[in-house]
Amino acid sequence: MTTTKSDSDSKTGETSACQYHCGPTTPCRPRGPERLSEASAAGLRSKGDQWENRTLDSFLEALEAWVGDAPGWYANHGQELPADGDWTFMARALSAARFYE
Repeated sequence: MTTTKSDSDSKTGETSACQYHCGPTTPCRPRGPERLSEASAAGLRSKGDQWENRTLDSFLEALEAWVGDAPGWYANHGQELPADGDWTFMARALSAARFYE
């Protein structure tokens, strides 16, 4: 897996590379469920030691919290929350669950 885009956090100035190439102005575009699961597993293998939520329990708890807070994330980024969810939503949720508290 290669990352070709870095996004900068306007509040902290920190730059982070999203494995799905998404950010506030660039929507996530995984290539469906196979690509999403492949990228998630590869990210865990290569950089899992950097994840805040390394255990399944903490990851699922963070995933649940982010999904619950997703309307605020979308509003803060000037986007509409997908009514029925989609792969972009899943990619964002899984990516956020790595660090969300």
